[in-house]
Amino acid sequence: MKRLIDASVLLTVAMLCLATFSPTGGVWAETLVGSNADNRLTVALAVRSEAVQAWLPAPWRVEPLSKGPFKGYNLGIVFIDRLLNQGPAGV
Repeated sequence: MKRLIDASVLLTVAMLCLATFSPTGGVWAETLVGSNADNRLTVALAVRSEAVQAWLPAPWRVEPLSKGPFKGYNLGIVFIDRLLNQGPAGV
């Protein structure tokens, strides 16, 4: 019985090694659609909630951030300076 268990463990390890080091490589569920390099500047402001709420449509409401580096701020602006933008072929 002990010899049978050792053989099954050896067979399992051999199958895992073959599957791991197969020449087909790994199978990925992701498809590259592009990549970019950019600089970002984030400006976070704490302003009166009534002033911001006046700009928003009816179902939306002002909710200040509750944690993180911008805790308490309720208006944020992000400036993005794209340096490089490439498609999946690298063009």
